[in-house]
Amino acid sequence: MVSIVVPCYRSGAWLAELVERIDKATIAYAGRRELILVDDASPDRETWRAVEAAAEHLDFVRGLSLARNSGQYRALLAGLGRARGELVVTLDDDLQTPPEEIPKLLKAALQCPDIDATIACYDVRLHSLTRRIGSRVLDRLYTALSGKPPGIQSTSFRVLRRSLVRVLCAQQTRSPMLGAMIFECTQRVQNVPVEHHARAFGESGYSLLSLARLLLTYAFTRSAAPLHAIVLLGAIALGAGALGGCILLARLFLGGVPAPAILGAASLATALAGAIVLGLGIVGEYVHALQRELTGPSQPHVRAECGAH
Repeated sequence: MVSIVVPCYRSGAWLAELVERIDKATIAYAGRRELILVDDASPDRETWRAVEAAAEHLDFVRGLSLARNSGQYRALLAGLGRARGELVVTLDDDLQTPPEEIPKLLKAALQCPDIDATIACYDVRLHSLTRRIGSRVLDRLYTALSGKPPGIQSTSFRVLRRSLVRVLCAQQTRSPMLGAMIFECTQRVQNVPVEHHARAFGESGYSLLSLARLLLTYAFTRSAAPLHAIVLLGAIALGAGALGGCILLARLFLGGVPAPAILGAASLATALAGAIVLGLGIVGEYVHALQRELTGPSQPHVRAECGAH
């Protein structure tokens, strides 16, 4: 059985086309497929109405409506938690990755039973400039911090095996980063090249602000890199302070300290104080992230469901 999970946000205007194309692309799996559409609390009512309409007319479509906007990754995990297929496809709702490429990914996954994740890759990305920059930065971070194999491209169009889906859904976190989580759980991954189209409907939800928030969330919830940076900065500041202090004392005993040396010492003290405040701020971010993880719900609240069960 094959499950297809699609997080939806403000996509009611073209959701019917998406469902129709998924239906045609996966007709070979008729009777052994399910499509789970997760409405991530879209502010418009049109998206959920489109989900309900699809579930009413097609018996393999199921719909989930989240009570509040939770973000793409949490919406995906809500769908993954209800998926029943041995192979689970994740796909964005913007039609930039054509659903007609789903059989190619499924074929590659079936041909390699020892691979846990088959991930689409693009020769040319037709995302916005902000989205391309963000994808490249996240890709570098995944390689450096989560053990992503070099040369593997990470995208949101992928096929996951049931065993990996169970592990992903078992992780209790309020700030999931699905790409990083996959590489933290397995290195049995492969890329399959697929087409990528220009966005024909709506606007991308990725802005510079959302990109910065995403990077900070990853830094403080999935890695200790900022803490390592504090240790390095502290060591440099301590060494500079000790060296400056020794020079100042030597000049004091050898015949007085000129005004420039006093000013230099004051600047050094200011720099040290700034490093301490920066370190406290980063530690505070970790404490805040820990507080959110311990006090908030790990799974989004599903307000309503529709379709086959």
